[in-house]
Amino acid sequence: MNLEPHKVRSDRFDRYRSDGPSSLRGKLCLLRSNWRIFRMADARCSCGAVTLSLPKEPSKIIVACHCIDCQRRTGAPFGVGAYYPADVVTISGTSKEFTHAAASGGKIHNYFCPQCGSTVYWKLSNLPALIAVAVGAMAEPKYPAPVISVFEQSKHDWVQIDGAVEHFRQSSPKKNSN
Repeated sequence: MNLEPHKVRSDRFDRYRSDGPSSLRGKLCLLRSNWRIFRMADARCSCGAVTLSLPKEPSKIIVACHCIDCQRRTGAPFGVGAYYPADVVTISGTSKEFTHAAASGGKIHNYFCPQCGSTVYWKLSNLPALIAVAVGAMAEPKYPAPVISVFEQSKHDWVQIDGAVEHFRQSSPKKNSN
């Protein structure tokens, strides 16, 4: 999995777009400096009963998932999750869990507010050290765009994820165990 920062789609970054390595270095430095000034708010459900305290810097693993399960979970054409190390996320409030088989194999544990029904986070049995936080639950329009887009075989035709560096028809490839 490539975890390098994604392309930034903004007119103010156009001066850094060219094919040279110094240009790429300029883009990455500018992106890193923007991440440093980004102040993270807590993620929360609609009614505020379930909240997550997150690190100040945004995740570098932001995934747009077009699987049918994410479409049904969100009621939207795709879900977007920011993956954080589980040990840096503090969860407050009581959530309900819905567990089912994930399209990528293993199980997915969706956690939602029992009062308002908002899904705030989920965990994948295949990635036990990470917790996925619904980007919409952060309500931060300046949060970085996805860097990976998965299950594009079920992506709606009109959806376009330009900022993603990696696109996969199904889930992302499994790491080689050798």
